[in-house]
Amino acid sequence: MRIYALVLAFTLVFAPMVAQAKILDIQELKTPNGTTVWLVEDHTLPVISLSFAFRAGVEGNPPEKQGLAQLLSNTLDEGAGNIPSQEFQGTLRDRAISLAFDTSRDEFSGDVRTLVRHKDKAFELLKLALAKPRFDAEPVERMRKANLSRIRSNLGDADWIASRILYSRIYAGHPYGLNSGGTLESMQKLTAGDLRAEWKRLAGRDRLVVGITGDITRDEAVKLVDDVFAGVPEKAAPQKIEKAPMPVAGKPVFYAKDMPQTILTMAWDGLSVHDPDYYASVVMDYIFGGGGFTSRLMAEVREKRGLTYGISSGAMHNDYADRYTVSGSMQPQNVAETLKLVKEIAANMGKQDVSADELKAAKEYLVGSLPLTFSSTLRIAGTLVNLQLNNRPATALDDYRAKIEAVTPADIRRVAARIFAAEPVVVMVGA
Repeated sequence: MRIYALVLAFTLVFAPMVAQAKILDIQELKTPNGTTVWLVEDHTLPVISLSFAFRAGVEGNPPEKQGLAQLLSNTLDEGAGNIPSQEFQGTLRDRAISLAFDTSRDEFSGDVRTLVRHKDKAFELLKLALAKPRFDAEPVERMRKANLSRIRSNLGDADWIASRILYSRIYAGHPYGLNSGGTLESMQKLTAGDLRAEWKRLAGRDRLVVGITGDITRDEAVKLVDDVFAGVPEKAAPQKIEKAPMPVAGKPVFYAKDMPQTILTMAWDGLSVHDPDYYASVVMDYIFGGGGFTSRLMAEVREKRGLTYGISSGAMHNDYADRYTVSGSMQPQNVAETLKLVKEIAANMGKQDVSADELKAAKEYLVGSLPLTFSSTLRIAGTLVNLQLNNRPATALDDYRAKIEAVTPADIRRVAARIFAAEPVVVMVGA
């Protein structure tokens, strides 16, 4: 799931380096087969990382096949071509090659990291997995059981229950509202034939974006990408997904569960990463509830009044919906007062200017924090893919500081008034 995609990508990953003239030397390439590749050459270590994504995800799974894309991501590297699962995985392990696939509501992705001396084998295996996955009975059943175990465990997790109920409300009637991880019923029924059909639905070079970082030249990268993805169809099956409108809030939903606390979640319609107020929303969120103990929610709800164990806010960005959420846990008798107070703090954000000290602290953190997530070639490659998936230019990282520094108290007041204009959807799980 691409949750907080741009907030995390910019505020936690790239912002710290904006003081430099150029954060990353991103080369925008196009292969002879038409695939877009973003490359950052780094010859300091003999390592190559490649990340990719197809712009299609679990939103295409029908209700009776919930979890299909998830199971596909678990089994795509369990043997390919004439190489069975055990041998395939053994080769990866023996050469310290990292190969993994993942899925979200909007894309199916994968990545590989390898030492240069093993690059031929690493990309040979990736190519096989993409072109000739096996989906043998034993690994499919093994991964099915692992997913069933995960689902059963989730069914007892209050946070997971709260999220599932919230998604069913804020994405009502839309594929986003389905269970991307699958249900006990749907996971039992998925077959190898379903996996083959799902891969055919997802994979197409017309939906492909690629990011590469490491000890490789641009000419090598272009040649590599066209070779690795040669077995992927030129075009994927067409899909038509509508926007997910934010429903009217209605009455709060309460799910009774025997536990000593209650989990409270609230959601409003959010702003797109392409909205003119996006950068103002990043700063607003930090001050409101995204800045940990420095945020207003933590200061007012926890520190001053002791109403909650913890509370925070954040944006959820998807291709067909944007939402803004608040989540916290508290003793049952504190729920009503917490709910009222959060609404008051939210309304105040849209009526009164934040203080100069709050604004300064938010900007200093967002611009100056040094992220550990920017410390490996694999994470940088993933960053290049995420920027493309969000239709951001390669210069977006270099522009970030100026965008954040330009945010004014009036901007924050305006964006808060937009987000908090309507009543939130409210879900409570617990006693």
